[in-house]
Amino acid sequence: FSATSADKKSGRRFAIVGIALSIAAIVISLLLNFVFASALTNMAGNGILPISGINGESAASQTNSEGSPNAGNDGLPVGSSATLNDGLVVTVDAIEFGVEDPDGHSYTRVDVRYQNTGASNASINVLDWAAADEMGTINAMAIGLDEGDLLKSASIAPGDALTGAIYFDGDITTVYYYSKTYFASDSNDFDASWIA
Repeated sequence: FSATSADKKSGRRFAIVGIALSIAAIVISLLLNFVFASALTNMAGNGILPISGINGESAASQTNSEGSPNAGNDGLPVGSSATLNDGLVVTVDAIEFGVEDPDGHSYTRVDVRYQNTGASNASINVLDWAAADEMGTINAMAIGLDEGDLLKSASIAPGDALTGAIYFDGDITTVYYYSKTYFASDSNDFDASWIA
């Protein structure tokens, strides 16, 4: 069986279309990579990303600004409460190191408690929490653990309380609470911190 001139031309057309589509895909891929990298750099520069390798922050630099309304809630011992301006009382009740998942990965469990002593509902979010490890890297909570006692985002009525657990990857040295969620806050503007 020999290819005719028409078959060869058809094959060349498919090859040219394939090459053109490949080049277009490479250009689009490079463009998207550039856009994504620019967005990450912008977010890190604004203190939105909690990754020390990107924004270079460490636990040593995580001090509450003097203008913060809750500047007295820095470096609390476990078991202590921080009363915020809106009447929300936040407590780190316990910290347990070396909690393992079924795959043997180690986490730190932080048991927290909220009490709403204010006059209106208080919204809480599981993303209000972050922690620093011994190297000073700021970490958001671990996602994907299937524990029944996980803290859930909620609205707490005046006089009500809520408890739950938060898990962080590996060992931690400091726990931070942000009233506007860690990702929406300047990382130095935490409302309270506890020493693990």
